[in-house]
Amino acid sequence: MEIYHQEVLGYKKGKNILSYWKKVPLWKNITTKEWYNPDWQIQNAIKSFNQVKQVFPFLSDKHLNLIKENESNLNISLTPFIAYQAIVRPSIGKQFIPSISEIEHLKPIEEKENIYKKTKCLIHRYPHRAFFFANQSCGANCRFCSTFKLPISLSGIRKSISYIESHPNINDVLITGGEPLMMEEILFRRILKSIYLIPHVKTINIDTRLPVILPFKISKPIVKMLKKYGPVYMNIHINHVSEITPEMEEIVTDLVDAGVQLGSQSVLLKGINNDTRKCIDLFNKLLQIKIRPYYMYICDSSNPIYRISIEEAFRIMNGLEGHLPEMAIPKLIYNLPDFGGEKVIHSNSFKKVEKKLFIRNFEGKEFRVK
Repeated sequence: MEIYHQEVLGYKKGKNILSYWKKVPLWKNITTKEWYNPDWQIQNAIKSFNQVKQVFPFLSDKHLNLIKENESNLNISLTPFIAYQAIVRPSIGKQFIPSISEIEHLKPIEEKENIYKKTKCLIHRYPHRAFFFANQSCGANCRFCSTFKLPISLSGIRKSISYIESHPNINDVLITGGEPLMMEEILFRRILKSIYLIPHVKTINIDTRLPVILPFKISKPIVKMLKKYGPVYMNIHINHVSEITPEMEEIVTDLVDAGVQLGSQSVLLKGINNDTRKCIDLFNKLLQIKIRPYYMYICDSSNPIYRISIEEAFRIMNGLEGHLPEMAIPKLIYNLPDFGGEKVIHSNSFKKVEKKLFIRNFEGKEFRVK
């Protein structure tokens, strides 16, 4: 079947904007003004089987039937913007469209109560760092996501701010979610300003995937906000060079001009980017657009179709040396089980006992690598 594809021109600076989305029958009557309206994108997110069938008609009958039969358990959600990218770029489609293998191995996610949760939306796992969960929802649901989402409320936000204020050892706050930049601007400003005004908080970090899935949702008021309450460090979740669109590059330029320090965080995913050449292409391009590669996670998804072995991760990372500037090589991260925390790992980080691997976290506690 013909793939709907035309190169995308800039949505701000380009005078000849191609209405590339009109190739998809569901969006054939959508104007440029509507397409680049973030509210329209959110309201018309792809969530139901009928929408999936219209946007991705090239999926096999078996694939579509499995999606239909398991619709209530799949939690599909894509903005039209990223859905179009998923149509024309297989590396993106695999991240957002549930595959046959995923559906056939579908298991409910078991969420354990986090013993480091201090309020409904704040986790204090490390001595000097707190995780502030500012939003439950995302603009699109990644199929490999293993992030638990805490319920958000105004009272939870107030209690979280109070907790940070009363713990002077916290000097670094990570605003995460869900997607923090998807929340109402007034509420986001309130959170950002409140944290900024706490004297002992020295750095504010934001985790986001929005420049990839809906870049034009990051409005000028948000950019000005980030500049005013800076310095802000922002890590953009991106896994493949094909995710870097002209729209993303434009918002990245705006953020850099506002003084936001940009880094990237990626996940090694089987069949998507578990290849040294693909990683080199991604990290080179990120550095070109002033995003420093920061973290590379070993996938800990409950779904085995995305996971690779630690040995393969080391092979990929070792292959980067000599082909990239040192500043373009991210740290390799392993998420320890049972809330052991994140661990920067190297080939000598592990202890082997009877063919089993063990690793220690920052507290010296030992965990078995699954």
